[in-house]
Amino acid sequence: MKFEALHIWIISPEPWGVNFLSKHHYAFELAKMGNFITFIETEHTENLLKVAPEHKNIRLLGWKSGKGQRYLPNFISRILQRRESKKIQRLTKHKPDLIWSFDNSRLYQLNALEPGAKCIHHVVDLNQQFQLKQASKTSDLGVCTTRFIQELMIPYQPNTIVMHHGCQLRQVAAWQPHHRNSTVMYLGNLMIPLLDRELVLQAIEDHPEVEFRFVGSFGADNLNNRVPKDSVKFIKQLMEFSNVVLTGAVSQDHLDRELSKADLFIIAYKTEEAEQVANPHKLMELLSTGRAILSNELDSFKDQTDLISMAPNGEEWLVQLSHLLRRIPEINSPEVAHNRQKFALNHTYAKQIARIEKALNDA
Repeated sequence: MKFEALHIWIISPEPWGVNFLSKHHYAFELAKMGNFITFIETEHTENLLKVAPEHKNIRLLGWKSGKGQRYLPNFISRILQRRESKKIQRLTKHKPDLIWSFDNSRLYQLNALEPGAKCIHHVVDLNQQFQLKQASKTSDLGVCTTRFIQELMIPYQPNTIVMHHGCQLRQVAAWQPHHRNSTVMYLGNLMIPLLDRELVLQAIEDHPEVEFRFVGSFGADNLNNRVPKDSVKFIKQLMEFSNVVLTGAVSQDHLDRELSKADLFIIAYKTEEAEQVANPHKLMELLSTGRAILSNELDSFKDQTDLISMAPNGEEWLVQLSHLLRRIPEINSPEVAHNRQKFALNHTYAKQIARIEKALNDA
């Protein structure tokens, strides 16, 4: 199978919106390649079909999927999900050639959805373990982002490959020496409970001379259905600092300009969540800018310590932050920046899709 002019279903628990995750980037790249994408948003409360504003080949289907099927015998849930698939086909007026699922909580009987279609079960988060066994067993290929996820999938789908998140090509200006105060940037969803909020607050307090710029969602949107009270408290705490800027979610068109403002990117997840955050969604995008990155230890990048500064715990993370802030020109030198970008450019979404295509055909 060649990924050209195919009708592809991408099944996603996160709807389309201003915030893009892997499944949104894959859909966009596949559409650019001439495929016809139906992006099925499984968390919808009604069935609604529309064209995505970003590309005419992407149709967004809000789908109210059946609930409680995990309690049923597999042969019954297969029948029910096949019926759902037929309803989707009546709406979209085509059968899928390829079903690419990022959601194993709904429509997880993959090879029952359309007999003859190729099926990919793609898991990007360790906590995405709802019907992992059945989605893996009914797929032709498993794809995941860490060895920890692969260990869960391999017993049910031996053809499971590990690969990094893709890199979205961006036009970010090269870092230039300057005399203004340094800018430390966090890119991502501020609502996620994995973020070490106390560590972040301590870093801001320790460095009043530094601008801390938070680029990403901090309210209800396509990534956050609700805003927990502890998240509201955290955002209020951030707003109390005069050296903090909260941009909110930034559209893909304006993200390049925002990323160009960074001198240093930070990733600050809880140490006890090491397996869950072994391969962060945004890291490849950060590397593509060429700028320095400080992170907690990342299992999937343990061989890239020349590209990413990593700390084993919060205390050491704060020490490294202070150290890096004193060496901004050095850590953003053209040579190191080139090496970061070279690594990222080997993992563009186009290249990842080509690798997945080959793995699917070899399976």
